Amino acid sequence: MTESRRIRLLAAVATVGVAALAFGGCSSTDTAEQVSTCTDLQSLAKEFRGLHDVDVARTGIDGLETRTNAISDAWGQAKTTGEQQFGKELDAFDASLENLRTTLRSASDKGSSIGETASAVRSDISKISASWTDLTKAVDGELKDCDLSGK
Repeated sequence: MTESRRIRLLAAVATVGVAALAFGGCSSTDTAEQVSTCTDLQSLAKEFRGLHDVDVARTGIDGLETRTNAISDAWGQAKTTGEQQFGKELDAFDASLENLRTTLRSASDKGSSIGETASAVRSDISKISASWTDLTKAVDGELKDCDLSGK
């Protein structure tokens, strides 16, 4: 199995937590604030799910950087609306995402290939997956009607 295939597989596994959550969407009984938070979390989930779609063999480090930038942008909006309920979990997710972004920037600055950084990238994606699981569990406990599965 090639390094890029392993990274894609790990990214796909990381998104299993997203696909496993099916809470039924935002219901009409939710407050406007809850609906806004849920919508922003759903946008973050959509961007996160896209991580496994990156064709690392074709796009290399640049493709992963582009995806992590999109995830980071969605995180910023989710943080704005979800800070009060999920600040701790969102911060942990951002910290793990930032570790990956730092790994990718460093590799890009050094002119490294994705194969040369595969081990660090896999480790960072595993940490992102763990922090995503923690966030989704918190959302499940607080916003039971918020569907982050993308179904």
